[in-house]
Parts: sequence; C-alpha cells; structure tokens
Amino acid sequence: MDLFGSVNIQSLGGKLFTLVIVDEYSRYTWVFFLIAKSDTPQEIISFILRMENVVPDSSSNQHATSRE
Repeated sequence: MDLFGSVNIQSLGGKLFTLVIVDEYSRYTWVFFLIAKSDTPQEIISFILRMENVVPDSSSNQHATSRE
C-alpha cells in the first residue's frame, strides 16, 4: 500500500493524492485518486468492505455433510 501526493497537476476531478493497493499474491493493483490525504482511512475501509463482498470466505464450511 502506498499513498503519494500532493502532485502539481490536478486530475479533472481535482484529485491531488493517489492511493495504490497491491495484492502481494496476485500482484493485482488498485489505484484510488483522493482529494485530500485525510480521505485515506475512509477509502481503505471502503476497499476492505468491497473486497469482503467480492472474495469468498475460505473459512466457511461449504462442503459440510450431515450424518443421519
């Protein structure tokens, strides 16, 4: 995870900071543009919540069988 800015050139939306999150296993990379550095914690929380809904929970017991 990396946060950098403020950059000299604003984006079209006025964003000055960039948050980069990299999955260490797959090397998949997400990039978020932020208006203020203080927006970082909320963006990270939102990212975690989105990933919890997208990635299946490997700890759940999906293959349980019942004994009769």
